[in-house]
Formats: sequence, C-alpha cells, structure tokens
Amino acid sequence: MSMKPIKQNYLMNASPEKVFEALTKPSVIKYWSGTNAKMSAKKGSTFSLWGGDCNGKNLEVVKNKKLVQELYY
Repeated sequence: MSMKPIKQNYLMNASPEKVFEALTKPSVIKYWSGTNAKMSAKKGSTFSLWGGDCNGKNLEVVKNKKLVQELYY
C-alpha cells in the first residue's frame, strides 16, 4: 500500500535560524516538548521524539532553509 506525501507550510514569526534550531536541536526540542529527543541536523540521520512515539529519518537537510523528513507514529 502506497501513501501520498503530506506537505505542510507554516508562517512563523521567527528567523529561519531559530526555526531550524527548534526543529533539529535536542535541547530546544526538550525545552518545548518536555521530553527527551534524539535528533540531528544531518541528512540520513534517524530521529526519535516524544518518548519514542514519533520516529523517522531526515531525507533532505539544507541548514536554515529546508528540512524534509519521513516519519511515523
């Protein structure tokens, strides 16, 4: 069974650097979510969020510009 990709765009009142940091830096993710995170800003790296409830892989990473991920809950 094949699933269609979901593309989401958000407008945020923050610099690209701050948004990228909030999505890729474990200490910042923990600050906002209250749970430990395994995350990297490297292409091909795997991640785990919210106590392992969300896992995935970084497919494409362009620092401060683009983050494409494959994830599952």
